[in-house]
Amino acid sequence: MQQLSKWITYGGLFTIPFLVLVVTSSLFFPYITGKNFLFRIIVEIIFAAWIIYALYEPAVRPRKSLLLWGFGALLVTMFFADLFGQYAPKSFWSNFERMDGYVTLVHLFLYFLVAGSVLTSKKLWYRFFKVSTSVAVLLSIYSFAQLAGEIQIHQGGWRLDGTFGNAAYMAVYMLFHIAFATLLFFETKKRWLRHIYGGLIVVFGFLLVQTATRGAILGLAGGVLLAVLYALVRGKKYRKVAGGVLLGWVLLVGVFIAYKDSSFIQESQYLSRVANITLAEGETRFTLWGIALEGVKEKPLLGWGHENFNYVFNAHYVPELYNAEQWYDRVHNIVFDWFIAGGILGATTYFSLLFFTLYYLWKREDVFSTAEQSILFGLLGAYFFHNLFVFDNVVSYVFYVSVLAYVHSRVGSDMKKHTVSRETISHIVAPMVILLTALTVYAVNVPAMRAGAALIDAFQTPSIEGRTAFFRKALSYDTFGNQEIREQLLQVVPIVYQSEYISDTAKQQFAVFVDGEVKKQVAEKPLDARIHMLAAPFYRIVGVPEQALQHLSVAAQLSPQKPQVYVDTGLTYLQYGALPQAVAALQKAHKLEVRDRSARLYYGLALILSGDMEGYRELTVGYEDFFLENELIQDALGGV
Repeated sequence: MQQLSKWITYGGLFTIPFLVLVVTSSLFFPYITGKNFLFRIIVEIIFAAWIIYALYEPAVRPRKSLLLWGFGALLVTMFFADLFGQYAPKSFWSNFERMDGYVTLVHLFLYFLVAGSVLTSKKLWYRFFKVSTSVAVLLSIYSFAQLAGEIQIHQGGWRLDGTFGNAAYMAVYMLFHIAFATLLFFETKKRWLRHIYGGLIVVFGFLLVQTATRGAILGLAGGVLLAVLYALVRGKKYRKVAGGVLLGWVLLVGVFIAYKDSSFIQESQYLSRVANITLAEGETRFTLWGIALEGVKEKPLLGWGHENFNYVFNAHYVPELYNAEQWYDRVHNIVFDWFIAGGILGATTYFSLLFFTLYYLWKREDVFSTAEQSILFGLLGAYFFHNLFVFDNVVSYVFYVSVLAYVHSRVGSDMKKHTVSRETISHIVAPMVILLTALTVYAVNVPAMRAGAALIDAFQTPSIEGRTAFFRKALSYDTFGNQEIREQLLQVVPIVYQSEYISDTAKQQFAVFVDGEVKKQVAEKPLDARIHMLAAPFYRIVGVPEQALQHLSVAAQLSPQKPQVYVDTGLTYLQYGALPQAVAALQKAHKLEVRDRSARLYYGLALILSGDMEGYRELTVGYEDFFLENELIQDALGGV
């Protein structure tokens, strides 16, 4: 039992880096759910194996450090923040698209605990970095196939996304592995290996640039500068190397700035994104940060709980965002995201982990070499800067926590160790741990995985009866994915009602099923404006305008400054011939944001239908191109 638990623990830890290669087309959100479910399952198994192994072998029991206490404090703080937040179920379980929340935080802590206890030497950790860097090589081969056009790129068709489906996720992965390859470069004494690691640093850097993720690219530049300056100030052995790198960095950045308007840079989709950065391009991000600040003011101590920024976004929505994503669920800034999720207490405990890591790197020169200190300082600086404009995913979390666990394992001190008899471990503890682990793996993962698979089956089934059956099956598991399943169900409604091959009876039966699920979702989350906005078109399509208007009225109370609410309200009134009400609603949408072309279009349409041609002519003064939108107007008329 001791040997078995040992090898399961080590085997699981060294399997973690391979998660990046997982893409599960059989599950909803194939680039996200598969990686997350496998991470959770592996962590649950290795945690159980580690408990048994640690009882046999005191050397791999937990060590104490400020990082361990800080991570524990974060767990406790976020438990209460999520429990008393806006909507606790989603805070604890998240959804298919994000797979974040408290459940992920717990798994990350367990991973930190096991890795920080079992990988007890620098040698073991560098083996881990070697394995992870080897996986990055495999991903690089896949990525070059994408660049060659052999494999599809999903991020806009040109921003490299690897097996992540998101260029920003790919970028931060390469950011970590540039650092890991650099650590290995300085650690090895074999010249041929140094050539390999040096080449990998260049390859990983090239692929990072191909993601065109500006936060990561600028973060890399800043991280390199930070690492070099640290080496110059604190180190003696590497000062010449650091000086040479600094000179090269200054020359490279200087040349880039001097020639940023050249055709070579401007004609490159990747380089031009960096060269043309302006404050105006960050307007949407800055607006989101302002909205988040309002939310922090409302709940400063413990915040809103994980996954609840959407409530803040809807309540404080500003019409200037009319042309952006309408349902942001992240602030796209690591500082504000944690202040929203956990308030002052949650954010303080979360960032204490970064502070403690930097503290140990700075103070423990007896443990870390100058190269390690410089590289990890640079990596953490680059990672933090990158996250000022995006947010984490399970892969970036894993490698960030890996760095925390590495530092913790090197600086932690032993706790008091108690002896447990081998008979007690074998006959009592091990069977209980195995049983509890099996139950946990099933309860936490299997129902949700089955629900995600059933949802994919619903998409792939042509008949309405078959689709309905699979939607029912997906919802029968009653998982954290219910809202997403119901939202996808609503997307099917227009297809069903526009089909000439589906009988009226089948359409009515389907509508009854959807109506029941909409009511369940509204009952679960009555204060979520998104649900009401998605429900309204359904009731409009099935011919129940009163219900549609009722949901839109609630949405207007929850998100009073969103033009789309009033556009949908006006279109509902238009569809059923209530012209005065339609004009009033669409006028309000137009006045909220006069630059919104769709609101202007539909307001103009309502004026035409109501016979107010003078009002229409006044509306179009200065917008001569508005008259060229006859085709759009005809489409709109056809829709009402």
